[in-house]
Amino acid sequence: MRMNNTTRSDAPARSDAAIADAMRDLEERVCDLMNMSSIAADMILLAFDQPDSRDSSGMLVYRLSHSRRENLEFAVTDVENRAKSLKKAYLSACEGKVL
Repeated sequence: MRMNNTTRSDAPARSDAAIADAMRDLEERVCDLMNMSSIAADMILLAFDQPDSRDSSGMLVYRLSHSRRENLEFAVTDVENRAKSLKKAYLSACEGKVL
């Protein structure tokens, strides 16, 4: 029986060793993301631990300094950026490539 060459992929073959090496390269990014997410969670829990008051409709009121708000925004955005970067690196590592 004759094989049809049009069904064969022209993509380079991924070796298990290359994929394993690329995955091992992700360790630092994974650990950094875990550490930063822990820092962000601590900051959020501390900032919203106890409300300052309730408004007339019963909604909780929290007061944050400008710098605390900026730090919270930075921490959460940093976690988001690290997660997006890690996803790209993971998908690349699945192909045996290191970003």
